[in-house]
Amino acid sequence: MTGAPLPADADTIVHVEATRTEGDDVLILLALKTGTNVRSAGEDMKDGAIVLAAGTVLRPGEVGVCAAAGHATVTVCPRARVAVLTTGSELVDVALVPGPGQIRDANAHSLRAQVAAMGAEPVVFARVADTRVAVRSALEQALAQSDVVLTNGGISVGDYDFVKDVLQEMGAELVFWHVKQKPGKPMAFWTLGSRRIVGLPGNPVSCMVCVEEYVRPLVRHMMGHALLYRPVRTAVFDERYTKGADAGRTHFARVRLQERDGALHATLTGPQGSGILTSMALAAGIAVIPENTPVVEAGQTIHIQLTDLPEDH
Repeated sequence: MTGAPLPADADTIVHVEATRTEGDDVLILLALKTGTNVRSAGEDMKDGAIVLAAGTVLRPGEVGVCAAAGHATVTVCPRARVAVLTTGSELVDVALVPGPGQIRDANAHSLRAQVAAMGAEPVVFARVADTRVAVRSALEQALAQSDVVLTNGGISVGDYDFVKDVLQEMGAELVFWHVKQKPGKPMAFWTLGSRRIVGLPGNPVSCMVCVEEYVRPLVRHMMGHALLYRPVRTAVFDERYTKGADAGRTHFARVRLQERDGALHATLTGPQGSGILTSMALAAGIAVIPENTPVVEAGQTIHIQLTDLPEDH
């Protein structure tokens, strides 16, 4: 039977479909090479060999290898729990028709989708009203139930931006606030014990870009991944890109990509405003325009992060 030990002095196995029984005789109907249908000890995993190294993602194949090697339990980094808090009394559910001064809460959904796509577990919270009491209550709950807290909005200098002040009252350490980039300048980052809090801008593109550039590698690192960053390729930029008044900042431009004439070519997805969410849906990559590059001329080469592909470094 399949998996049985080889009988003494045997070196080849004939599968029963290639035989015929006549009385007490078994006729072999197929000439086979020596060693056919024999599985040698150690041909899959040799004794003492490292089968799965630290940092390996446990996909279905790896789970099977653990079982075959007799490891009923293994030490793992669990999925990070990532809380998503969208703040703003002006936000309404996506199923509603916004009234005057209101806007659909698209960020809550794109953020949860990004968290799930990075392999973490999104922790869902209701939208947070613009009051100090509501913000503090939501943050306390989120910190108690998650490893990373993503706040969306409420980190600027408006009269109803309470997130920074409340986190300071709670003892969180502000690591940085504001980044020389576009979009996503208002981003902030705090630590509170083992917890990490990322303050994301309210504009939808700024929010998603900051998650892609900072939150995704942070969370992957916390989950034990060895590969943290998307593949980067050089591409020919097919149009002129001017930073204008924002020349001193790194720009993350959303681009379409096309292989043509043996080279990768990039074009903008269209207008690049931080509120144009379709620029993220149309993008296959993000062009990184360094802060010391005020203009990219058509035909120049630029570096592109391939955001549709898994991390390779």
